[in-house]
Amino acid sequence: MRRLLLALPFALLPLAIAHAADEHDHEHASLGAHEHGVGRLNAVLDGQALELELDSPAMNLVGFEHLATSAADKAKVAAVRKQLENPVALFNLPKAAGCVISTQELNSPLFGDKPEAEHDDDDDDHATDSKGAAAHEHHHDHSEIHAHYQFTCATPTALSNLDLSQVFKTFPATQKIQVQLIGPSGQQGVEATVTAATLEGVAVFEEEMVVIAPLHHAPITRGQDVNGESIYTFRSNCSYRHHFERWFAQDGAVPGRIFEMESYHGMLACVSAGAGLALMPRSMLESMPGFITVSVWPLTDNFRVLHTWLIWRRGTVSQSLNSFVRLLEERVLETP
Repeated sequence: MRRLLLALPFALLPLAIAHAADEHDHEHASLGAHEHGVGRLNAVLDGQALELELDSPAMNLVGFEHLATSAADKAKVAAVRKQLENPVALFNLPKAAGCVISTQELNSPLFGDKPEAEHDDDDDDHATDSKGAAAHEHHHDHSEIHAHYQFTCATPTALSNLDLSQVFKTFPATQKIQVQLIGPSGQQGVEATVTAATLEGVAVFEEEMVVIAPLHHAPITRGQDVNGESIYTFRSNCSYRHHFERWFAQDGAVPGRIFEMESYHGMLACVSAGAGLALMPRSMLESMPGFITVSVWPLTDNFRVLHTWLIWRRGTVSQSLNSFVRLLEERVLETP
């Protein structure tokens, strides 16, 4: 078991707040309203794919939220955009991980983008009266900056930290960042601040993921083998669902109908009845009655294993936490 600094994948939800092993809580926790000094970060690490999504009031980054008209304001906006266009430095990603940007997207009214939900209904599409103008101006009074990054990391095991201290240093008006860890058991928020900008964690479980299919299904060795078939999965914020969809996509395949379920038992029943496919940890499958009523197909090596982590804020270590971590480490050492 290796102790690492911050790892923020959808698949790696802290065990300390895990729900019952066979149930998922999929309620979307709110990241909060527009609040000066507060940013929001979502993160996922799945295989070699690292995804970061940062949302912040423009006030935190630029120092104002009105559209830039003066040369000085335009220069500030341009400087912030340039800083956001270098996420490897902004998030201090370890060089050993070999992370390179695959896609990045920056959006804000200050960058010339239309505000989200600028038109609430069709009647407003061509509104030019004073009320429409006032509403438009009010929307810009609370401008946000949205940054979405997708990385491909050659050595994801080297992602030993995701240090947010540079974010606080670059944008000193940011006082705290609400980090959302979105995993198989739902979502969990962790708050980072200037004085606690780094989270610590330890990998505690390694799960082998398998595709289950009706008992006499043809062999499944790749996504194309089941192109267009229905799948049973959890809601859209589930890392296992993202993992399953990426498994299809990397082979140029797509699932057919996607049925959202609330439990592994429900998935197993549907697959056993011949209605489609599902993805789940092998250990979970083999713990349920009726698992012999489906066929089981391992994934390719790059999709086969996911890890579960225990994560805490640096500086909040307690005797109880240390004892719990030692217990987990001893458990791993005892595992053949």
